Amino acid sequence: MNAYNALIIEDDLQLGPLFGTILEQLQVYSEIIPNGRAALARLADPGAAIPDLIVLDIQLPGISGVDLLQQIRAMPHLQGVKVVVISATLFVARDAELDADLMLAKPVSVDQMLDLVGRLLPR
Repeated sequence: MNAYNALIIEDDLQLGPLFGTILEQLQVYSEIIPNGRAALARLADPGAAIPDLIVLDIQLPGISGVDLLQQIRAMPHLQGVKVVVISATLFVARDAELDADLMLAKPVSVDQMLDLVGRLLPR
């Protein structure tokens, strides 16, 4: 199996680490960022490692997940990065649906996340 790196952009201090623990089962190692502005700065940094996967909450402080996703998709160096949008409010998440590789509704089950994210990443 290949090892991958993920950027989890989630402001819930319990969910971010939980998502990281789930992804570890797929050999995906995570960095957690709790707000949109810090995530944008991290992703725009030319010296930072490019993640294989971004797990993105929609309702974030600083910059909304919808706006952040649009900016991610506009960055040429991030074109191949898979983005999983996770939201408790799918009505708001619909704005991101076309740009996301996968949409999941909170609460997310461990099995659901493992199955769907596992399908996104080549083995």
